[in-house]
Amino acid sequence: HPRRYVYFMSSNDTILMRMRELSPDIGLCVGEREHYQIVDRAIAMGIDRVQLFKPYFNEEMIAKDKAHGIKLNVFWSDDPEEARRFLDMGIDCILTNDYLKVKNGTKI
Repeated sequence: HPRRYVYFMSSNDTILMRMRELSPDIGLCVGEREHYQIVDRAIAMGIDRVQLFKPYFNEEMIAKDKAHGIKLNVFWSDDPEEARRFLDMGIDCILTNDYLKVKNGTKI
């Protein structure tokens, strides 16, 4: 189903909960409002995706996300070496302005 490729992302928890009510079949993603509390917010709301903003994340946050089955985006990287480091850390999705450069440079 095409909706599995779509999700709502917001830093506003009220908006995220409203989106869940309106479209429960579309995924949600917690955006960065309080950088280091983003993981706890996702866990508390039962949301399975977080969008981290570089450089405001660390390996402890990634490990906690992974322990709770949360998928991780990072905003952003156009540098293949940096993107590879993020992937090696456990990031699931790199948001980029240059997909081909990052894909070809990381062998995703």
